[in-house]
Parts: sequence; structure tokens; C-alpha cells
Amino acid sequence: VFYLEVRVDKDLLNILITAFSVVVALLFNLLMLVYDIIQKNSKVDTELKKDLLKEIYGNISYCILVSIFSVLVMVVAFMNSHGVKRTTISSAIIFWLLINFVLTLIMILKRIHILLSKEIDP
Repeated sequence: VFYLEVRVDKDLLNILITAFSVVVALLFNLLMLVYDIIQKNSKVDTELKKDLLKEIYGNISYCILVSIFSVLVMVVAFMNSHGVKRTTISSAIIFWLLINFVLTLIMILKRIHILLSKEIDP
């Protein structure tokens, strides 16, 4: 980001704030779904399923925290978009949070895929 001098402009910030806000709502729904699965299956069949559900729950919670923090950082960056140095630093922080968020989502998808594949093919 510093080397390429890539900066986040106000239009991209608007899009990212909207996207993160929608994804946070969907992640809360997924978190409640996983919580419901854990409650219904208090006697979990295998240790792998129990561990996967705990890991998915933790990953979703972390992803929600990253999303909320990202939205806060983006709102502050949107309001204080004066000066080249501030814009570059805030762009670097936003890109780092975005990459962290996407990698965590991929980890959640991988674990849900493993969980569902074990359910389908026992």
C-alpha cells in the first residue's frame, strides 16, 4: 500500500462500510444458527464435530468483531480524509483489516464445509 501509493477514496469507503454492515448482520444470523445447533445437539456425536462447532463459533465471533472495528475505522477515515499521510495510513489499516476479514471468512467456510461433508458422508 505504501509502495504502490494505493489509497482508499470516499466512494470505496462508502461501498466497504455498506458491505461490512450487511455482512455483520449475516454473521450474527450465522452465529445464532451455530449456537442453536450446539444447543440442540448437546450430546454431540463425535469429538471432531464438537471441536468444529466450537472453532466455527469462535471464528464467527472474531469476524464480527473485526467487521465492527473495520466499520468504525472506515467511518473515522471517511470523516478525516484530509492530508496524504493520514489517508495513506488509514488505507493501509483498512486493507489489513479487509485481508484479515476475508481470510477469516475463508477459514469459516472451510470448517463449515468439513462439518457438512462429515454429516453427508458419515
